[in-house]
Amino acid sequence: MKKLISLIKDKSGTISVEFALISPMLLFSTMYSANMGVKVHEHQQLASAISSGTMYLQDYALEKDLSTLRPNFDKTLSDYVESSPITAAKNVIRNAYGEELPLDSIQIEAVCACQAPRTDNQGSVTEIPFDFEKPETTYYKKQTISYSNTGELCPFNCPEVGGRARVLAEITIYHKTADFFSDDIVVAETVTTRLR
Repeated sequence: MKKLISLIKDKSGTISVEFALISPMLLFSTMYSANMGVKVHEHQQLASAISSGTMYLQDYALEKDLSTLRPNFDKTLSDYVESSPITAAKNVIRNAYGEELPLDSIQIEAVCACQAPRTDNQGSVTEIPFDFEKPETTYYKKQTISYSNTGELCPFNCPEVGGRARVLAEITIYHKTADFFSDDIVVAETVTTRLR
Protein backbone atom coordinates (compact mmCIF):
# COMPACT_ATOMS: atom_id res chain seq x y z
CA MET A 1 0.00 0.00 0.00
CA LYS A 2 2.88 2.39 0.83
CA LYS A 3 4.38 1.67 -2.57
CA LEU A 4 1.08 2.53 -4.28
CA ILE A 5 0.79 5.81 -2.36
CA SER A 6 4.41 6.72 -3.11
CA LEU A 7 3.81 5.88 -6.79
CA ILE A 8 0.75 8.17 -6.88
CA LYS A 9 2.70 11.00 -5.21
CA ASP A 10 5.65 10.58 -7.60
CA LYS A 11 5.55 13.43 -10.20
CA SER A 12 8.81 12.69 -12.02
CA GLY A 13 7.14 11.49 -15.30
CA THR A 14 4.51 14.23 -15.49
CA ILE A 15 6.40 16.30 -18.03
CA SER A 16 6.88 13.29 -20.31
CA VAL A 17 3.17 12.50 -20.24
CA GLU A 18 2.20 16.12 -20.91
CA PHE A 19 4.66 16.31 -23.79
CA ALA A 20 3.29 13.07 -25.24
CA LEU A 21 -0.23 14.53 -25.16
CA ILE A 22 0.70 17.97 -26.59
CA SER A 23 3.35 16.99 -29.19
CA PRO A 24 0.88 15.71 -31.87
CA MET A 25 -0.94 19.06 -31.78
CA LEU A 26 2.36 20.96 -32.02
CA LEU A 27 3.49 18.80 -34.91
CA PHE A 28 0.18 19.23 -36.75
CA SER A 29 0.16 23.01 -36.32
CA THR A 30 3.79 23.25 -37.50
CA MET A 31 3.05 21.16 -40.61
CA TYR A 32 -0.11 23.15 -41.34
CA SER A 33 1.76 26.46 -41.02
CA ALA A 34 4.55 25.25 -43.29
CA ASN A 35 1.99 24.03 -45.83
CA MET A 36 0.24 27.42 -45.83
CA GLY A 37 3.65 29.05 -46.27
CA VAL A 38 4.25 26.94 -49.39
CA LYS A 39 0.89 28.01 -50.85
CA VAL A 40 1.54 31.71 -50.16
CA HIS A 41 5.05 31.38 -51.61
CA GLU A 42 3.66 29.83 -54.84
CA HIS A 43 1.22 32.72 -55.30
CA GLN A 44 3.90 35.33 -54.58
CA GLN A 45 6.25 33.63 -57.03
CA LEU A 46 3.53 33.70 -59.71
CA ALA A 47 2.77 37.39 -59.10
CA SER A 48 6.46 38.22 -59.39
CA ALA A 49 6.81 36.19 -62.60
CA ILE A 50 3.80 37.88 -64.20
CA SER A 51 5.19 41.26 -63.19
CA SER A 52 8.46 40.38 -64.94
CA GLY A 53 6.56 39.34 -68.06
CA THR A 54 4.50 42.54 -68.17
CA MET A 55 7.63 44.67 -67.69
CA TYR A 56 9.31 42.82 -70.56
CA LEU A 57 6.32 43.43 -72.86
CA GLN A 58 6.03 47.09 -71.83
CA ASP A 59 9.76 47.65 -72.45
CA TYR A 60 9.40 45.88 -75.79
CA ALA A 61 6.46 48.13 -76.69
CA LEU A 62 8.54 51.25 -75.95
CA GLU A 63 11.43 50.19 -78.17
CA LYS A 64 9.93 48.10 -80.99
CA ASP A 65 7.16 48.07 -83.55
CA LEU A 66 4.06 46.49 -81.99
CA SER A 67 3.11 44.84 -85.28
CA THR A 68 5.76 42.22 -84.46
CA LEU A 69 3.44 40.94 -81.71
CA ARG A 70 1.10 39.70 -84.45
CA PRO A 71 1.13 35.89 -84.87
CA ASN A 72 3.14 34.68 -87.85
CA PHE A 73 1.71 32.38 -90.52
CA ASP A 74 3.67 29.14 -90.77
CA LYS A 75 3.31 27.67 -94.27
CA THR A 76 4.41 24.20 -93.19
CA LEU A 77 1.75 24.06 -90.47
CA SER A 78 -0.78 26.09 -92.49
CA ASP A 79 -1.60 27.93 -89.29
CA TYR A 80 -0.61 30.95 -87.23
CA VAL A 81 2.13 30.54 -84.62
CA GLU A 82 3.01 32.96 -81.85
CA SER A 83 5.53 35.67 -82.53
CA SER A 84 9.04 35.58 -81.10
CA PRO A 85 8.39 38.51 -78.66
CA ILE A 86 5.47 36.56 -77.17
CA THR A 87 7.66 33.44 -76.87
CA ALA A 88 10.40 35.55 -75.25
CA ALA A 89 7.89 36.97 -72.74
CA LYS A 90 6.77 33.42 -71.88
CA ASN A 91 10.40 32.46 -71.25
CA VAL A 92 10.87 35.53 -69.02
CA ILE A 93 7.84 34.46 -66.97
CA ARG A 94 8.99 30.84 -66.76
CA ASN A 95 12.51 31.85 -65.68
CA ALA A 96 11.19 34.34 -63.11
CA TYR A 97 8.85 31.72 -61.61
CA GLY A 98 11.88 29.72 -60.56
CA GLU A 99 10.66 26.16 -60.92
CA GLU A 100 9.39 23.98 -63.69
CA LEU A 101 6.60 25.98 -65.32
CA PRO A 102 5.60 24.53 -68.69
CA LEU A 103 5.35 27.06 -71.51
CA ASP A 104 1.93 25.72 -72.48
CA SER A 105 0.57 26.81 -69.07
CA ILE A 106 1.33 30.44 -70.03
CA GLN A 107 -0.98 32.14 -72.52
CA ILE A 108 -0.20 35.61 -73.84
CA GLU A 109 -2.44 37.33 -76.33
CA ALA A 110 -2.10 40.78 -77.84
CA VAL A 111 -5.51 42.36 -78.38
CA CYS A 112 -6.86 45.63 -79.68
CA ALA A 113 -9.25 47.45 -77.37
CA CYS A 114 -11.29 50.59 -77.18
CA GLN A 115 -12.20 52.30 -73.98
CA ALA A 116 -15.71 51.15 -73.13
CA PRO A 117 -18.31 53.92 -73.40
CA ARG A 118 -20.72 54.88 -70.67
CA THR A 119 -23.66 57.20 -70.94
CA ASP A 120 -24.45 59.80 -68.33
CA ASN A 121 -27.99 60.85 -67.34
CA GLN A 122 -28.32 63.05 -70.43
CA GLY A 123 -27.40 60.18 -72.79
CA SER A 124 -24.03 61.54 -73.91
CA VAL A 125 -21.05 59.22 -74.05
CA THR A 126 -18.42 59.60 -71.35
CA GLU A 127 -15.29 57.63 -70.46
CA ILE A 128 -15.40 55.05 -67.68
CA PRO A 129 -13.02 56.08 -64.88
CA PHE A 130 -10.77 53.49 -63.31
CA ASP A 131 -12.44 52.06 -60.20
CA PHE A 132 -9.83 51.78 -57.42
CA GLU A 133 -12.28 49.81 -55.26
CA LYS A 134 -12.59 47.15 -58.01
CA PRO A 135 -9.29 47.12 -59.90
CA GLU A 136 -10.35 44.00 -61.82
CA THR A 137 -13.11 46.00 -63.50
CA THR A 138 -12.75 45.81 -67.27
CA TYR A 139 -12.94 49.23 -68.81
CA TYR A 140 -11.77 48.30 -72.30
CA LYS A 141 -13.81 46.55 -74.96
CA LYS A 142 -11.79 44.05 -77.00
CA GLN A 143 -11.74 44.24 -80.76
CA THR A 144 -10.73 41.55 -83.21
CA ILE A 145 -7.20 41.77 -84.59
CA SER A 146 -6.89 40.99 -88.26
CA TYR A 147 -3.84 38.86 -88.88
CA SER A 148 -2.72 40.50 -92.10
CA ASN A 149 1.04 40.81 -92.34
CA THR A 150 1.08 44.51 -93.16
CA GLY A 151 0.62 47.69 -91.23
CA GLU A 152 0.01 48.44 -87.59
CA LEU A 153 -1.32 45.95 -85.10
CA CYS A 154 -4.38 48.05 -84.19
CA PRO A 155 -4.70 50.71 -86.93
CA PHE A 156 -8.31 51.74 -86.33
CA ASN A 157 -9.91 54.50 -84.27
CA CYS A 158 -12.51 53.77 -81.62
CA PRO A 159 -15.93 54.70 -82.98
CA GLU A 160 -17.84 55.13 -79.72
CA VAL A 161 -15.47 57.27 -77.64
CA GLY A 162 -13.04 58.43 -80.32
CA GLY A 163 -9.31 58.16 -80.20
CA ARG A 164 -6.95 55.50 -81.36
CA ALA A 165 -7.38 51.84 -80.41
CA ARG A 166 -5.17 50.61 -77.60
CA VAL A 167 -2.96 47.52 -77.68
CA LEU A 168 -3.34 45.30 -74.61
CA ALA A 169 -1.53 42.13 -73.62
CA GLU A 170 -3.47 39.51 -71.67
CA ILE A 171 -1.30 37.11 -69.68
CA THR A 172 -3.00 34.01 -68.28
CA ILE A 173 -1.22 31.35 -66.24
CA TYR A 174 -2.77 28.13 -64.99
CA HIS A 175 -0.33 25.83 -63.19
CA LYS A 176 -0.74 22.88 -60.81
CA THR A 177 1.86 22.04 -58.22
CA ALA A 178 1.82 20.07 -54.94
CA ASP A 179 2.05 21.02 -51.28
CA PHE A 180 3.66 19.11 -48.36
CA PHE A 181 0.77 16.67 -48.21
CA SER A 182 0.90 16.01 -51.99
CA ASP A 183 -2.39 17.85 -52.46
CA ASP A 184 -2.73 19.87 -55.65
CA ILE A 185 -2.20 23.61 -55.47
CA VAL A 186 -3.72 25.40 -58.43
CA VAL A 187 -1.87 28.62 -59.15
CA ALA A 188 -3.85 30.69 -61.64
CA GLU A 189 -3.91 34.35 -62.54
CA THR A 190 -4.86 36.61 -65.43
CA VAL A 191 -3.37 40.06 -65.90
CA THR A 192 -4.10 42.60 -68.63
CA THR A 193 -1.58 45.33 -69.31
CA ARG A 194 -1.72 48.20 -71.75
CA LEU A 195 1.15 48.35 -74.23
CA ARG A 196 0.00 51.37 -76.28
